[in-house]
Amino acid sequence: MDQRPDRVLSRQRKASGRPVHRPEPLSAGCRGSGPLSDDGRGGSRVGARRIGLRAPLPLGARARRGAFRSTPRRRAGARVGSGGTGQPARASNWNRMSAAVGVDLLRATLEAREEPGVAELLDALQTVVSEARVHEAALELTPLKRRVYRLHLNESRAHSVILKRSEPAIAQLNRLVAERWLPALQLGDHCAPLLATVADRQGRWFWQIYEDLGLDTLERQSDRPRVGATTDLIAELHGRGAGHALLPEVRQHGKDLGLAFFAGNVGDAIRGLERLGGEETPGELRSLGDRLLQRMYPLAVDMPNRAQVLKDAGGQDTILHGDLWRHNAFATVSAGAVHVQLIDWDHVGVGPLAYDLSTFLMRFPAAERPWILDRYRDTLCRAGLQLPSEHELNVLFETA
Repeated sequence: MDQRPDRVLSRQRKASGRPVHRPEPLSAGCRGSGPLSDDGRGGSRVGARRIGLRAPLPLGARARRGAFRSTPRRRAGARVGSGGTGQPARASNWNRMSAAVGVDLLRATLEAREEPGVAELLDALQTVVSEARVHEAALELTPLKRRVYRLHLNESRAHSVILKRSEPAIAQLNRLVAERWLPALQLGDHCAPLLATVADRQGRWFWQIYEDLGLDTLERQSDRPRVGATTDLIAELHGRGAGHALLPEVRQHGKDLGLAFFAGNVGDAIRGLERLGGEETPGELRSLGDRLLQRMYPLAVDMPNRAQVLKDAGGQDTILHGDLWRHNAFATVSAGAVHVQLIDWDHVGVGPLAYDLSTFLMRFPAAERPWILDRYRDTLCRAGLQLPSEHELNVLFETA
């Protein structure tokens, strides 16, 4: 169950954070099929220019103008993302953070990590970028997390894309977000552009190639202009998505993040903890289970009251991002304007706006939450929607 501390608006709790995209070693022993969630983009929008894009992609999204962004050059040893080095390494040294490779060695590197669908991925890359340019490039591959890589396309490291491997359902979700749902809300340029989608031969995994957005996440830079612009975008997403005709489709493919989500998680937790009470369970574990049950039972008893507050004050269901951590928001400043793009839509769903809002607020220190909430309230008001009282909001936040 998604745990959130109580009293988002009043308790002095400092938001915890997760690293943006921490590169992991290129290790032959590392397996790329674990159950971790996938996110990651990265490279700046500043100085964008085309580099040999082909016409429409037969495998997924269309290549866009400026599909590869110029990124600031880094000296050898400079940090990439939130950790690791940007220094090219000999391809035979599997313990370096990144490796400068050609196409053949890129194939060998991915196959050594037991990544599926490598041949199909390389075919898709040659569709997005002209074949000659791919083969001439000194490619540099940097693992950002399991199943997610940054691929620099030349020695200067000025152009890059993100390679992400997902289960079919998750890949379909992200494709629908980029190609259908956000464009329907006139928010199509507020996610990472999807350049291509390709499946492995068995259809068990999908590779998606994304435009590299940059390093300007709120986790790295959380000044007021960036946070304010991100807050505005979240409010616009919720305002435009409230009661939208697409909600049944989003719910079908994504998640229902309303009361059923809360009730289901509470029920599952109680049933699981109750099964720890057998004689074969060690006493210390039984004691821990009993203490947790004492916290879970009141939530189940209070379910009707929470349902009533949600009905009275929760507002219309809307489209939810589902994972609004600060590292999933990129806010790029150009010519005095802030452009915000949200990534990692793997958990997109439908439910009350309090689900997203509470997640986002908890990523900031308590002292900053009031002005962020006021900014959100004002933007939402322009869409004709009202937030409930602070007391009702806290009940909704505790339930979300």
